[in-house]
Amino acid sequence: MPVEYEVSGLDDRTKELCKKMLLQLGLTYGAFDFIRMPDGNLIFLELNPTGEWAWLEEKLHLPMRDAFIRVFFGDKS
Repeated sequence: MPVEYEVSGLDDRTKELCKKMLLQLGLTYGAFDFIRMPDGNLIFLELNPTGEWAWLEEKLHLPMRDAFIRVFFGDKS
């Protein structure tokens, strides 16, 4: 069965839990890996402090590099 990728969002509670985890671990960035089940539930896999993401930018056509530049260097616009 082929793996499919699509843009997905997180509910506010999950976002806050992710932020809390980053704060407790002293991280500015971390790649959270989840699987969204057919019923919509999320399964947390891992938090990777050096997670790769550039390949997803191409697959999903998202401006992820720009977002990372804003996080680490501030908004330069």
